[in-house]
Amino acid sequence: MVVNSSKTAISVTTVANRQTGMSADSVVNSVNKSGASLTTTKATLSLPDGSFATVTVGVTAEGVLVIRVPQQSANADNSKAVSLIGMVTAKDAFGIAPESLKGVLIQTEGAK
Repeated sequence: MVVNSSKTAISVTTVANRQTGMSADSVVNSVNKSGASLTTTKATLSLPDGSFATVTVGVTAEGVLVIRVPQQSANADNSKAVSLIGMVTAKDAFGIAPESLKGVLIQTEGAK
């Protein structure tokens, strides 16, 4: 994904076969190292069925955006929307520029 941001907008574009700064394993390791020390905030999502879901958003020291979503709102089709909401939340809550993020990890809460 390529992130573009300005004072009024954030966009995410998927780019095929593009190498990112961190591998999937590195993203997960970054989150595992941060563990309980991860500073988080919450945001509320409006779902297509009219219900609401609360997501937890945090950023690791290595610059990985971690978004924890309830199981009922976890869907591969909405990962871009969840990523954007996480980026906006991180920017508002922590002052993190979206283009400075090294990776995004969407975790499902309550998965069995």
